[in-house]
Amino acid sequence: MKSLTQQISITILLAILFLSCEKPSLERTNPFDENGETAGTGYPQITDGSVEDVYSNGAVFYGEVISQGAGEVYEKGVCYNFSGNPSLSFMRISAGGGSGKYECVFSGMLPGYTYYLRAYATNEKGTVYGNEVSFVTVE
Repeated sequence: MKSLTQQISITILLAILFLSCEKPSLERTNPFDENGETAGTGYPQITDGSVEDVYSNGAVFYGEVISQGAGEVYEKGVCYNFSGNPSLSFMRISAGGGSGKYECVFSGMLPGYTYYLRAYATNEKGTVYGNEVSFVTVE
């Protein structure tokens, strides 16, 4: 009986350790897909972007499409949610198409909430995402 209790305790301890590990944040200027894997050639290249000017009901996100890849970028912007790992399946703000620097203005946000976001760009090959960034609106 003691052996079973020890095995359960060890299993619980290992589960806690495994779940508390964080995925390292990497600088991204190369194309990556929704899961953070290299997307391959022909995809756009983007930066992670940054959030500035955070208010109680909004903020400003700045991003950049460094290269359009094999086809013209027809949509770029930032996608966001409340739980992390956002994708185009969630909310988004589009900044149009093309390459270069862009900004997305958030408004109507809830004070004191954490928002998770990722830059994205889409061309004929598909969509790539930057690293996740987050911010908390002012209470």
